[in-house]
Amino acid sequence: MLVTETAPWQQSASAPLRMKASRYEQFEIWQLNENAWERLAYFQDLDVASALAQPRSNPIQLKRAKYDEGQLVEEEVLAELGARRTDE
Repeated sequence: MLVTETAPWQQSASAPLRMKASRYEQFEIWQLNENAWERLAYFQDLDVASALAQPRSNPIQLKRAKYDEGQLVEEEVLAELGARRTDE
């Protein structure tokens, strides 16, 4: 019997299996640096992300981000730390 298609588990080492979740959620730590937000880190677990999101010299945001096919589809700010105060 001649097999013309290669099943994913039959791929060679030179062509590693690349499986990507189409939809996923992660928790991200962002920091404000000179008027631009930069993502510092991201985690699959909220407990880990919230434990590491400690106040720093610049404002920090802890966000829940949802992705579909690698594109951001939803974002929610869960906490803001070290936010700047504005004097009125």
